[in-house]
Amino acid sequence: MVDRERSDDILNLVLGNITLPIFDITEKKMLENVTAWGYMGVMQHILFCHRPIDGKPCGLCSPCHTKVDNGMGFLLPEAAKRRYRHIETAKKLFGKYGERSCVRAVRAVRRA
Repeated sequence: MVDRERSDDILNLVLGNITLPIFDITEKKMLENVTAWGYMGVMQHILFCHRPIDGKPCGLCSPCHTKVDNGMGFLLPEAAKRRYRHIETAKKLFGKYGERSCVRAVRAVRRA
């Protein structure tokens, strides 16, 4: 959002009326709204994954982890949930290095 007081007139003219209210809404609140408004069918078709595998969420990237961590794991297919669990287990056992190794291994298998 544009800070109208510190921006010059041209910037205010071009971008001054743009608002992005979604930045202030948490994933949990979004899920409540979507459920209340009856858009759960639409949720199955949203694109959020950074590195889809066969056109489906990977379970490895940050947006996939955010979805699972915020109660929206139903958006991931079973294979992605499995990959997510493997990464979480590696992270618990070996810290960030285990997570990185697990992600590299999955990506290497994916390329093969």
